[in-house]
Amino acid sequence: MVTLRDGTVLLPISSDMIIGPCCAHRRETAWVFRSSDNGVTWEGDAPVDFPVQEVVPYGQIRELSDGRLLLPFWGSAKLGERWRVGTLESTDEGKTWGNYREIAYDPQAGCRPDNGFNETDVIELQDHTLLAILRQQRVGTHAGPCDHYEEPSDHFYRAVSHDLGKTWSTPERLDLIGTSPSLYLRRDGLLLLGYRNSRKDANLFADHGEETVEYDPRSGEHLDAIRQMHQREVYGVVRTPEEYRLLFGLPKMRTLTARRNGAATAYLVVSRALNKPGLIEAGGEEAGIETLVHRALAELADDQYLDAFDNLSETTLGKLLRQLVPERREADSKSMMVRINDFPGFFRRIAKWLERRTKGASRKFSLGLADTGEVVGFRFTRAGLMLTSDRLAPYKELSRRELTAAVFGTHSARPAPPLDIAQDLLPFYFPIWVLDHS
Repeated sequence: MVTLRDGTVLLPISSDMIIGPCCAHRRETAWVFRSSDNGVTWEGDAPVDFPVQEVVPYGQIRELSDGRLLLPFWGSAKLGERWRVGTLESTDEGKTWGNYREIAYDPQAGCRPDNGFNETDVIELQDHTLLAILRQQRVGTHAGPCDHYEEPSDHFYRAVSHDLGKTWSTPERLDLIGTSPSLYLRRDGLLLLGYRNSRKDANLFADHGEETVEYDPRSGEHLDAIRQMHQREVYGVVRTPEEYRLLFGLPKMRTLTARRNGAATAYLVVSRALNKPGLIEAGGEEAGIETLVHRALAELADDQYLDAFDNLSETTLGKLLRQLVPERREADSKSMMVRINDFPGFFRRIAKWLERRTKGASRKFSLGLADTGEVVGFRFTRAGLMLTSDRLAPYKELSRRELTAAVFGTHSARPAPPLDIAQDLLPFYFPIWVLDHS
């Protein structure tokens, strides 16, 4: 509803008829009612003749500086077409409407007729530029869901007109996500945008339009692509082909894959297991991972949530989470049981990383395991690290629990003194992904 400068009140409304499946028989009719006595009486019983078969007025009717009125609306021009946004104008204070001008239309948006541009508000700025903020669904992508309607919050678009609405610029996407935009220009020139935002965290993550397919452990399709994406991450545990098959076939876990042109571009492991709950692993292209996070969260009920795990080492999922929800990050208060069973073998496996920490400096020391009587000697030279069973000075004997604390770091529940003879080497951080936890 809007009050014109002469006091006339205009009220656009619409009614719809929907029969059967999506949009096959959908019709909408719109009217613009007028009142010249502050709403006591109304006129305008005849519907407005819009150039579309489905029309929904949205936003305020705007009275421009040249006296014309603009009525923004959205709808589809023909059965099966995607939604488009445009305006009609009136030069007789809203009695008649015509001169359709299109603001935006994506004929390939999504995979349903109820995708495309829709709710749009228009406003005239102080320099007489018209600004339009457009809501959209699946614009720029052919992605679904195709079998049911979903009303997502997605990125707004903006378009401008420098000739008071006769022509419009190509819409460009904004970083802001929401629905139902409403523009207001203050007298001091400050422009405000109000909008509706869903409570779901899914709306914090963009949907880039990839096809989503759940990995099927029975067929193993795309497991090799998942393996390659995981191996491209800088840090992680080396897995055998059999370990990949077992880990991605664990119960209460779903692996979602993002596909573009039939090829897997990203994956996300969503777990409901008690010992590994939440979004526990991802790999591949950042845009594909963001799409999968969006869709995993969009499936949740309002009272449901998922934890997401971010390693101390850099991962693509962790980078995405730190960019979009940095305020949610917190240290995991849960502890994990760790035990070193093969004392000499363990240090042989991490020897090359210990070499990097010494940077070619020469030194020696040895550690003893009191539980078994085993000794490991560490002799660093410019040529590298030589591990022996000799008791080299300085020497430190530890229990298995003390050794574990020295290597992996202490826990607040079991504090332990630092290992002075190797405090620059240990503790050593191991980026063990949650999926690899036993």
